[in-house]
Amino acid sequence: MADRKLKIQATTAQEVCASFALSAEAQSHLDPQITPTAFLDLLIANSLYADAMQFLARALPKREAVWWSSTCVRDLGNNEKLPELAEGLLSAEAWVYRPTEENRRHAEKPPTRSKYRIRRVGRPWQPSGAAEVSAQQVRRK
Repeated sequence: MADRKLKIQATTAQEVCASFALSAEAQSHLDPQITPTAFLDLLIANSLYADAMQFLARALPKREAVWWSSTCVRDLGNNEKLPELAEGLLSAEAWVYRPTEENRRHAEKPPTRSKYRIRRVGRPWQPSGAAEVSAQQVRRK
């Protein structure tokens, strides 16, 4: 992945990791001088995918992180079974396409109808810039 142009602004992976807790195994690969893309490559090479997702979500600028998480959700398949997930996805994408205050406010609202607790797909307002989606984040109330 090191040859890809990611919009990561941090100069070291350690800068990115200061905002969240890595697993012990991922922490063992964190050298003070390692670049973000080299660290991401190490995480992937060692099958530390959860850490890699957390890292990339925080390393990317907010708008790119929201877009990336949205594409991940779309890759999961049909969202018709969870209309509130589709609602959040559309709101997040609207903010990515047009990052206005109005779209940000709409994206931060919880789903209007839900029998699930769902962390929003995109959190353009979240201070850490994280945009996280995983199967464990969708739980029955």
